[in-house]
Amino acid sequence: MLLRNYPEAERYFNRAISVSPDVPLAYSWKAWLYLCWEGSTGKAREVLEEALQNIGSVEDQFIILRSVLLNVFDGDYQEALDRLSSCKLEAFDTQFFFIPKVQLYAQINGLMGNQQLKQANYESARSILETKIKERPEDARFHSSLGIAYAGLGRKEDALREGKLGVELLPVSREAMRGLYRVEDLAHISVMVGEFDTAIDQLEFLLSRPGCMSIPLLRLDPAWAPLHDDPRFGDLLRRMNLPAP
Repeated sequence: MLLRNYPEAERYFNRAISVSPDVPLAYSWKAWLYLCWEGSTGKAREVLEEALQNIGSVEDQFIILRSVLLNVFDGDYQEALDRLSSCKLEAFDTQFFFIPKVQLYAQINGLMGNQQLKQANYESARSILETKIKERPEDARFHSSLGIAYAGLGRKEDALREGKLGVELLPVSREAMRGLYRVEDLAHISVMVGEFDTAIDQLEFLLSRPGCMSIPLLRLDPAWAPLHDDPRFGDLLRRMNLPAP
């Protein structure tokens, strides 16, 4: 999958599911595969439905997050909020990212035009993340997420500082996979604060090496929508839109 050999990745995810149909991990990554490969929310939903049928009630945080994001990508923002509200987690806490639930509320409310709720949610996320950083200042995930919260609050310089610090604390040169999440967060922050050239530089880097970033995902995720009219972004899509091996 990271090498963008999507047909081969699909084959191995299918094998993993057939061997262990009660384990959520392969379903969550197979669902994301279809978004990276084809931008197909329909196929991704079918995978998550299969997980529910085979496992029953799934409280795996990857599957919950995938479900929320699928609703966002399809423009079903109220469904996304409802799915988020129904889960017991206060944050999505993995080796790749730390996302307070209120930060997702903020992003979805922003897409819905609920500005007051968006601001209140970002303020709550800021408070959570600043506390986390006091406890563990070396954790790059917290800095990246705090940068997104600052960007949502209009604190441009603080946002870029935290996003860059996240990349510095966990560079791709040290963590070839996990470091990519920090670069993607910096790109996201850069879009939010209007630094489109910086964002496109980061996206070009992500597309130039093995990872989960893909052209279909860039077209699908509304986080990148502000870039759609930028000539450099259009040129990037044309140059990088190569067929999967």
